[in-house]
Amino acid sequence: MIIVAGHLMVDPADRQSYLTGCATVVRQARAAPGCLDFAISADLVDPGRINV
Repeated sequence: MIIVAGHLMVDPADRQSYLTGCATVVRQARAAPGCLDFAISADLVDPGRINV
């Protein structure tokens, strides 16, 4: 099993729009053979951080 975890930084004003735009990518990743899960989420503490 391979687990990849990371984060990226976005302008806090653009965070929701960035996350909304990732919905298709999340669906495609989850449909990939062997993928058990894929998630992108807003960090609860840092308004500019997106957890992957």
